Amino acid sequence: MRIIDIFDRAAGQFADRACLIEGESSRSYVEVRADSCALAAWIAPRLDRPGSRIAVLAPNGADAIVAILAIFRLGALWIPANAKMPADDIGAFLATTRCDLLLAHPDLGEAAERAAGIAGCAVAILSDPGNLRPSPAPPGEWRMDDICTLFATGGTTGSPKAAMWSHRTWASLFANFHAGIRHEGHAVHLAAAPITHAAGVVAICMFAIGATTVIIDRAEPSLVMASIERHRVTTLFLPPTAIYTMLAHPEARRHDFSSLQNLIYAAAPMSVGKLREAMELFGPVMVQTFGQAEAPMLCTILTREDHADAVARGDEARLASCGRPALLTQVMIVDDAGRPLPAGETGEIAVKGDLLMAGYFENPEASAACRIGEGWQRTGDVGFIDDAGFVSITDRKRDMIITGGFNVFPSEIEQVLWSHDAVQDCAVIGCPDEKWGEAVLGVVELKPGRACGAEELIALCRQHLGSIRTPKRIDFWPELPRSPVGKVLKREIRDHYWGRETRRI
Repeated sequence: MRIIDIFDRAAGQFADRACLIEGESSRSYVEVRADSCALAAWIAPRLDRPGSRIAVLAPNGADAIVAILAIFRLGALWIPANAKMPADDIGAFLATTRCDLLLAHPDLGEAAERAAGIAGCAVAILSDPGNLRPSPAPPGEWRMDDICTLFATGGTTGSPKAAMWSHRTWASLFANFHAGIRHEGHAVHLAAAPITHAAGVVAICMFAIGATTVIIDRAEPSLVMASIERHRVTTLFLPPTAIYTMLAHPEARRHDFSSLQNLIYAAAPMSVGKLREAMELFGPVMVQTFGQAEAPMLCTILTREDHADAVARGDEARLASCGRPALLTQVMIVDDAGRPLPAGETGEIAVKGDLLMAGYFENPEASAACRIGEGWQRTGDVGFIDDAGFVSITDRKRDMIITGGFNVFPSEIEQVLWSHDAVQDCAVIGCPDEKWGEAVLGVVELKPGRACGAEELIALCRQHLGSIRTPKRIDFWPELPRSPVGKVLKREIRDHYWGRETRRI
């Protein structure tokens, strides 16, 4: 089945149930189906061929999701365009995908025109679907391997590429999601993070079970917490950084989170100490998934039961893992030559299954570089699998620091820094050093109103890690640079320290 078939199936089963809620406005499943049909009919005359590539540039809101459904209804390819990115960056990615049409919210017309000018694509300003006559476009012929989404890679270490997702990719994603994440009763999903990324993927997956999706325009802590309480939210995705800000919020423990069943975190590692704190605040509802644009969202899953069991047994290593392989995805650890490694040995994480992208759009060299024999795909993440099948990520392969001839992975140092009560967030990188080649550097963002000295954090690291992995210095920044989806941009931090160097290693 296609995504739109799954949505229409839900609209038939849950016709009068609230599908999308934004502010005081609510649309039922049957209304959203009609709106997406009408919008598809409005878009169709603007396309000159089947399989057109269409981007949506809009704030988090119900209209954006309706537009995405309309694109799928037309059999076109959806290109997410994050409204929080600069127009020039949006235009560059649209050029990478050879976008045909950019659908833009009326409030973003100026940014859309600039982005479209860079990409050389047409622009259409979204109208109110309620004023359009419902007239669904004919579905046409399709195959499971047809591409229906061009999804931007993270771009935290360079310019994003476009990962090609097929109907088969999405079908595997649906299966992995619902096999690993359970819902009791009527599910209510809160889309707080950008719907151009994981929050939108979760919303689409939740349509399959007739969930109500509540949409807010930003993941601001007080707004998120109030929305959970008001709408009795059961399911929520947030990146770890957004969870940290909620934990530090003075009003956090005054809200009612008893409706929550699944608080999904992904996109970046999470401090084990803060994970324990989150379980104390929100309850036994934490769910971790590991994926990437090249294998979306659910390569592995650490279920809420896994979390509870690890806490009960005091198993810090299990809490630091990202779970076991999802239902339809295989995971193994390989060496640099692509050979499999035994349990417990550290190497690059590789994945296999229908979840994988078909490749990078019009980039066969990059597509071939990440593939190894028998259908396996390199992730660029370093880790190991224990005897029980749990996968632990130790770092990004390219993040490794080589200092004085020793390999140092930043993630274990970041875990120690996160454990300090005054630390809001941190990033560890290698900075240029005449003696060591690279010196371990910690860049720390403190919690509001808190103070802490560099020597205190260095001593903490030395106590837990020894001298080689202890940062040679700690710098304090008022705020770490982050991507629109909350990932810390180590690339920008490295640029700050390596800007005058002729090489960066």
